[in-house]
Amino acid sequence: MDFKFIANKYVIELIENKKWLDLACGSGELLEKASQREIIGDGLDLKKGKYCKYVHDLEEKIPIKDNYYEQASCIDSMEHIGNLTLLFSEVNRILKKNGTFIFSVPNTKRYHHHNHISAFTYKSIKNLINNSGFTVIAEIFFYYIPYLKIAVRVPTSKLASHFIFKTKKK
Repeated sequence: MDFKFIANKYVIELIENKKWLDLACGSGELLEKASQREIIGDGLDLKKGKYCKYVHDLEEKIPIKDNYYEQASCIDSMEHIGNLTLLFSEVNRILKKNGTFIFSVPNTKRYHHHNHISAFTYKSIKNLINNSGFTVIAEIFFYYIPYLKIAVRVPTSKLASHFIFKTKKK
C-alpha cells in the first residue's frame, strides 16, 4: 500500500458528486474509488492512462476553459511542482464560482523526501491558499508511518506529517 492510496482514504470523504478534475491523477486510484460511490470525474496527468482525460504538465497553463469544473483535487503531487503560484492560479481559473479545491501536501517539518521540489509548513500552505483566492473549509491532519505503511489522524497540524485541505474559491 503506497502513500497516495492512504491519502485517498481521507480525501474521498471530501469529494462531492460535482463536475470534478483530479490533477496529477496517476493511474487513477482516486477516480476509481470515487466511481464506486457513483462520483465521476476527469483525470489530468503527464501520462495517458485509463482515467486520464487530459495529458498535461502542471508546470504550464491548464488547457481547460474558464469556470468549467465545480471541484478539483491534487493528491500527493504538489511537492513535485515548482511553480505553485501558477498551479493555484490555474485551478482558480478553471473552477466555477464557489468551486472547491482539495489537495494534500507533506509537512516538511515532519516528512521530507529527496525528490520533493516544493516544501510546505502549515503556515506556508495557509499563506499560499489565502493569497491565491481560496479559503479553507476543511482540514485533515495525519501522521504517516512509512515503515508500517499506515497513517493515523492526528488532532493538530503540529503532529502531522501531512495535511489535507478542502478549500473554496472566493
